[in-house]
Amino acid sequence: MAAARELKARYVGLMDARQWDDWVELFAPDAVLDASEDMPFHGFEPKFGVVRGRDRIVAGSRGALDGTRSVHEVTELAIEVVRSNLVRATWAMTDRIEYADGRVLLGAGTYHDEYVCTDGRWQIQSTRLARTSLAWS
Repeated sequence: MAAARELKARYVGLMDARQWDDWVELFAPDAVLDASEDMPFHGFEPKFGVVRGRDRIVAGSRGALDGTRSVHEVTELAIEVVRSNLVRATWAMTDRIEYADGRVLLGAGTYHDEYVCTDGRWQIQSTRLARTSLAWS
C-alpha cells in the first residue's frame, strides 16, 4: 500500500533530518511508541521505553537524538490492510547513530506499525521497535 510506504519513508527521513515540527504530524494524537526492548541496552528498565502521545514521542526522540547524526533505513517486509482505515506493516530496520563523543551505535531490527486513516489522512497509531542487534563502536 503506497500510503504506508510513504508514511514510513517520511518517518525515517524527517527523523534523520531533525524536522520535528513535521515529524510530529505523522503520529495520531494518542499514538504509542514502544522501544522497551531497547532500554536495557541503554541501562534503563523496559517500562521507560513505552511512550504515549505524539508530543511525548517527539520530545523523547528529540532528546535522545540531540547532538547526534543518524541514518535509519527501512525495507518493507509485510503490509496488511486490516480495514479500510487500518493497516499493519512490518519493516526491517538498520540504523547508525553517531554521537558527539565519537561513539557510534549500529543497530538492526524490525518495526511493527499500525497506521490509521482519519478524515483521509494516514498517521502512525503505534510503532514497536524489536531489535535483533545493537553494537557500539
